[in-house]
Amino acid sequence: MERWWDGNQWTESSRPRSDAPSVPPAPASAPGFGAEPMPPGGIGGPGAPPPFPPGYGPYPPMGPPPAQKRNRGLVLGLVALLVVGGLIAILVFALGGGGGGGTATSGRLADPTTGVSVPQIKGWEHTDKHSPTHQIKDRIPCSDESSNPSLGPSDSPSDSSDESESHCYLGEIEVGAIPGKSFDSAVSKMSTSAAKNSGFKITKTTRDERIKIDGKDAHILVYEVEDKKGSAKRSATVQFIVIDASVEDGGSKAYPIVFTGVDHDSKAPDKSVLDTVRNGIKVGQPTPTDSAS
Repeated sequence: MERWWDGNQWTESSRPRSDAPSVPPAPASAPGFGAEPMPPGGIGGPGAPPPFPPGYGPYPPMGPPPAQKRNRGLVLGLVALLVVGGLIAILVFALGGGGGGGTATSGRLADPTTGVSVPQIKGWEHTDKHSPTHQIKDRIPCSDESSNPSLGPSDSPSDSSDESESHCYLGEIEVGAIPGKSFDSAVSKMSTSAAKNSGFKITKTTRDERIKIDGKDAHILVYEVEDKKGSAKRSATVQFIVIDASVEDGGSKAYPIVFTGVDHDSKAPDKSVLDTVRNGIKVGQPTPTDSAS
């Protein structure tokens, strides 16, 4: 019989000898002494089994590694997962992800006139005085000489029922409608209105491009703005999303617009709220009511 040497040890694989040698074969060199022994028959080279004779199946596969090595590999794998998972958690925390920074939601708010709904941000105040979707975070005093610095869809103060109340916030969300004969004209009007706003000036345009919102064409405008009046010099990031889903508003065509604003203040909500609102917009069917109209 011939037994298979795999380059490291004698295996359990064997076969009948195909020839009868006139002298006994030389013993294989012991590991660590001299060169590695050749495979039986001198063919195949180290690490490769010789061809099996006709009528015999392939050599049995190598068995599993010893239990100690398997367990060690499992432990190392778990350690690697824990290390990688810890690094991911640190990055998520550092980048403001994981639901932090005011991005957690608690339901939805819908505008019946346009059929558009947005996430209700957890911890934000839902006023329901200006519109069914109006949300604010932390009322603050307005800058000097600035009676209505909001860049929201409406031209009137958010809470017109109380003129003495401050109408400035560290965060604001609202769904409205902007008139336009076409989607492009509505986008152009929004861009012009923002540029000519009497309270703020645009210091930087971050985004001005077509996107998809809930499967519909939309246009996003993101600006860095600064207060034109007063000594406080408030600044903020504002996001407008005009959606190509026309509705009838007062007998004329209008297009839904979703406004989100976040002040540049250490106490203001995290800017990730802009992404939360944008990614959470849903476009439904308008269901106007007498009060809404």
